[in-house]
Amino acid sequence: EGSSEASRRAEEGLPARGVLIANFNQLYKLDGDTFAIWLQVLKKVGGAVLWLRSEKGDGERSLQRAAEKAGIDPGRIVFARWAATSDEHVRRSALASLSLDTPLY
Repeated sequence: EGSSEASRRAEEGLPARGVLIANFNQLYKLDGDTFAIWLQVLKKVGGAVLWLRSEKGDGERSLQRAAEKAGIDPGRIVFARWAATSDEHVRRSALASLSLDTPLY
């Protein structure tokens, strides 16, 4: 028996409800202009969460600071845990309401 979407979201550290906007590219592919547009979407879509690939280094904190500077709760940016297999990654990706890509690369 499969788990409910709310419990699957909880397993990923995501809110049980609301629009979930995902991008799992490496953070270096995300340019400032694109991220600014994504932040505008978060401002306009109340309760929406941006779900990004987790990476080592300062990238995550830098994006959270940019969100905060733009007036967005940095908690609305959730960094995905590492998926052990590509199948697991594809299954969890299905939780997203919308998947975005970056214009670079």
